[in-house]
Amino acid sequence: MVSVLQDRRLQQLFLFKGKDVERQRLEYWLSAALMEGLEQGGLDELLRMCTRFLRFTKESPGCLEGFLRVYLKQWDGQKNRKSVFELLVSIVPANLDGMTPSFDG
Repeated sequence: MVSVLQDRRLQQLFLFKGKDVERQRLEYWLSAALMEGLEQGGLDELLRMCTRFLRFTKESPGCLEGFLRVYLKQWDGQKNRKSVFELLVSIVPANLDGMTPSFDG
């Protein structure tokens, strides 16, 4: 599955010919890889691959939103900054639970 994130030709195939099964496999693998990277370190390259994938396909695997919700709680604000910001800008939140507007006035 990592090859789908790295190879532009596979991304095209995934985008235009991918079925639900392939999307589910990518979700499952990516979710596991992101959590493993979070626990063991080494998220840098994986997050860069995710940003390139999103930039090209304009599709965001659902697990990225869940991962970012966990990651941002412990993020130092510096490490992987460029990738995190690009992912945040690209993802449309599906679950707005816990998000309340703050009106300071």
